[in-house]
Parts: sequence; C-alpha cells; structure tokens
Amino acid sequence: MDRRINIEMHFFKDYVDILRTRISSEGFQIDHSMSDSDFCHLYFNYQKRKIQMRPRTIQISKEFQCPPELQAGLASIKRKILQGEDLTPHLPLEICDLDYNDLLLNDWGIHHLHLGIQPHPTRPKFVERTGPVLFVKFENDTAYFLTVMEHGRGHSPWFKQELVKIIHKNWPEIISQYRLNIKSTSTFSDKEIRQSRRNRINTILTMDDGTTYIPIGRGYSSSGESIDVVRICDFFATILKDCEDVIRNNIDRIAEECENRGIRLTTNLKFRLEVINDNFINSRINFCAVEEYSKIKIHLTIPESNNQYQANIQSLHLPISH
Repeated sequence: MDRRINIEMHFFKDYVDILRTRISSEGFQIDHSMSDSDFCHLYFNYQKRKIQMRPRTIQISKEFQCPPELQAGLASIKRKILQGEDLTPHLPLEICDLDYNDLLLNDWGIHHLHLGIQPHPTRPKFVERTGPVLFVKFENDTAYFLTVMEHGRGHSPWFKQELVKIIHKNWPEIISQYRLNIKSTSTFSDKEIRQSRRNRINTILTMDDGTTYIPIGRGYSSSGESIDVVRICDFFATILKDCEDVIRNNIDRIAEECENRGIRLTTNLKFRLEVINDNFINSRINFCAVEEYSKIKIHLTIPESNNQYQANIQSLHLPISH
C-alpha cells in the first residue's frame, strides 16, 4: 500500500464500557469517574463472588452434616445446582456491594450459602438468613459440599482450617495444583489464620498428614483484593493491546482484502471492540473489531497454547463482512 492509514483503537476502554453496561443491567449505579482499570477490578471481583449459572453435579464429603430443620433449604440449593439455576438469593447480602472482598473466597476458594426458604424480610430478592450456612467449593462442573457450620453470635467459621482439611481428605485432586512439594510440621491456629487475614497476609496451610498448600483460592493482595481479579484484568488489558497490534500489523493485508471485495478504506480508520465470547472457562475467547465508517468486521480469536494467550486474526482469509 502506498498511502498512510491512521488507525484509532481503544479496545480496553471499549471492553470496560461493555462491563459497565453489564453491571448497569443488573441494577447497580455506576461511578463513571472511576478509571477503566479500577472498574475492571470492581467488575471481576463481583463476578468471582457470584456463582456462574450452569448445571453441576454434587459431591458430598464424608464429614458432611446439616441440621434437620434446614434440610428443606439444603434440598432447594441442591435442586438449583443440579439445574443450573441462580444461587444469588442464597449468597451473603454483601454481593450487592461491588467493593466487598470475600476473604474466605479469595483465600480458600470456598463459597457459603444461606439455607433459608422464605424471602428475606427486607431484601426479598434473597432468602431469609440462617445461622448455620452451607460451605461449598464450586468447580466448572461440580459443586463439592463440605459441611454446614454455624455463623454469627460468636461463631466464626471463616477461619476454620477444617474446611480445607475436608477438601484434602475427600478430593485432594481438585487442589493438587496448590500443593507444595514439601512436608511440614509447622502449623497455624485458626486464631492465627484470622489475624493473618486481618493483616492481609497469605498463609500456607499444613494438613494433618504434613501436606502443605498455598492458598487454594489463589490468595489476595495487601488490599484484600483477589489475586485472580488482578490477573484477569491484567490479562484483558494485555490481550486487547495485542488485538490492536494485530490489526495495525496486518492493515495492508486487510485493506487489500477489502479492495478485492469492492470496499475501499479511507485513510482514517476507527475500530470499536465487540465481544463475541469473553468467558475463558472451557471455551475460546473471541472478539470482533468493527470499523466505524466502512462497517467492516474483523473477527479475532485468542487461542491458548502452553498456558499462553496470543491474539490472532481468525483466519488467513481475514473474515471481513460488509
């Protein structure tokens, strides 16, 4: 090409604007003065605390106990999990606070669910709160029921290492990636775990057989924010910059393909990002870059190779539609 083409792209901003729209659609008020990076963190912190609606099988630990008076609530949760229904009504009320950091979840990857049946007296979108709550570790296709423990009125189950020990005894394979290749006899008390959480210090846990684990929820930063959230936002900021680079580096081929199809591009192009799929659980990430003036579309895919992601135009034929 013998003409200079100027390209304007702000894909990370476009992406965060899409996240803002998603949150607004759930009834949240958005602070539009918040930076794109800060809002990305806010959004994925909320998403980590929610439980993705998808059918799951249920496995129950050998140590599992539930009071008889809460069996109806337990049955309701089981049905919703098996059918892939929304579990938000059973989550803590803090799910409505986008800024809230669930340190149990961030540290050990464990959710807790309330076992009520009737609507909450002042928050009818939620079930009534219960003293005993159900502790569950959710994976993509399975919900692992650990046990039911009392909370409130002097009870603080959030720091009980028994929860991780139940996972270790029943399903060590689901946390094997967090296992250290050392045996240890040093242990922390539950009280020390509580203090470490307060000080935002990640701790290594030692099981009764000497097996040691780093935080099986991947831990938290000094602010209490999930390390997962930090990594996800860094990932999207990086990969969307890569998407921009792919288009810039291939703009001559794109322009040539357009001309072959009877579309002549101007020398000033403005691309806007659209999301096809940004759920990287068991699926491939796909975006679409839409040029504002010509309305051409460039489909981008983000394949994974050896745990590394790299943006690519989806095919050698440059799948551009007009």
